Order: sequence, then C-alpha cells, then structure tokens
Amino acid sequence: MLTFTDPVLGDLLAQSLEPAVLGPAGWEDRGQGPGSFEGKFIQWLSFTDLAQSVTDDVTRLRHSRIGGVRRHLAHAHHGENGATATCHR
Repeated sequence: MLTFTDPVLGDLLAQSLEPAVLGPAGWEDRGQGPGSFEGKFIQWLSFTDLAQSVTDDVTRLRHSRIGGVRRHLAHAHHGENGATATCHR
C-alpha cells in the first residue's frame, strides 16, 4: 500500500487486469487489455506513511463503540494474540 496511490491503481486496472510490475520508473502494466474502469471507483485505502496510518487506525478503533474491538485492542496492548507493538496515542 506504500508504493501506489488510489489513482495509480485505478489507472493500472483500467489498462488491464493482469498483474503490474514495480520498476525503477514506477508501476508498469505489461498485461494485455481490456481492463476495467471500475477500479477508479474503489477506495483502495492507500497510504504514504505506515506509522501514521497505524496510529490513525488504532486511535479510531480505541474510540469505537464496538465492544469486541476494544477487547481485542486491550489484548494486543498486553502482548496477547502475538501483537508486539503498542500505540501510545
């Protein structure tokens, strides 16, 4: 998710549905068309800053009114379920 943006992925899918390749100049679509214009309407949830994205997600989940989410975060904070990192914001 760090190597592309929503518009880039939408453009790649519009060209072809084959896998793209990340080269020195960026993403290259080597597939044969047709593609699908529908990819331009999908929110791919791309991000450019991994740490900030995790912080934003954890903050949003901590303020969620969904009880299961809070219990899961509490377990992760205490090192249960294999979680190794915590968020202090």
